[in-house]
Amino acid sequence: MKRFQFRLQKVLEHRQRKETVAHLNYGEAQNQLNQATKMLEELEEVRDAIIKELSDIRLSGSFDPNETHLYHEYLKTIKQCIIDQNEYVSDLSSTAEALRLHLVGVAQERQVLDHMKSKAQLDHRNSANKQEQSVSDDMSASRRQFQQLQAAQE
Repeated sequence: MKRFQFRLQKVLEHRQRKETVAHLNYGEAQNQLNQATKMLEELEEVRDAIIKELSDIRLSGSFDPNETHLYHEYLKTIKQCIIDQNEYVSDLSSTAEALRLHLVGVAQERQVLDHMKSKAQLDHRNSANKQEQSVSDDMSASRRQFQQLQAAQE
């Protein structure tokens, strides 16, 4: 019997490539999200440090209104950066989730074809076994008939 060849092999290979690309895109989106989240955490740490420093200055009594004004402006800038970074993280999170869902869909499409290929291989193997059994049965029947003819002639 001839070797098994899946008739949809090219489609399966295309879906595997598609899944690989989707996996890479999702990984890249996750990396960007992680970096943006890390940046957000750093901005929050800077904000907390500025607030602590302002509190220390106020408690120490060396309160300079000009310097406080600079701290206040810097704090407003950091707060706006935090708001912007939060929006960016939210957008990246949505993008990453969409890419994850796309990856799941592409993986399921490939799995369907993998299942079809496995079933086709099993059917091919069963067909080959039946064909071998048929040939074996024919040979046994021929041998039996030959033995019966020889026994009848003796």
